[in-house]
Amino acid sequence: MLNDVVGAGQFVSDVKNNTLPSVSWVMPASEAVSEEPPANITEGEQAVVSEINTVMSSPYWNSTAIFLTWDDWGGFYDHVPPPQVDGYGYGFRVPCLIISPYAKQGFIDNTQSDFTSILKFIETIFQLPSLATRDANASNQFRSHREESY
Repeated sequence: MLNDVVGAGQFVSDVKNNTLPSVSWVMPASEAVSEEPPANITEGEQAVVSEINTVMSSPYWNSTAIFLTWDDWGGFYDHVPPPQVDGYGYGFRVPCLIISPYAKQGFIDNTQSDFTSILKFIETIFQLPSLATRDANASNQFRSHREESY
């Protein structure tokens, strides 16, 4: 499994060489392109846009769903306390943008979800069993929106 972990620069190369795996997790290549303070946020935004544009201009685009989210709150104040769903609870709310030819344009979904909702989407698409209770119980609204858009 660890052999499948590659450097951040591999993503664009895999898209261009038509060797992209079915599921990819892309992280910033370095702190220089992080969107977390005190880094220059625009550097991170430009890196993300470049990677997304690479996918959108490739043959992969017609079957792609990109989930753009952040790993934490980024230092911005959240006035809503996170719900306590288990021993860990949810942390600060973070946005999730779904970029796909199947996404409803301009649609905003206020369904509560968490990072395991993305895992639930992958498990559903590839007909995989849940890894744990948290993803088994996660919201699966991403899948239902894809089906509605056909």
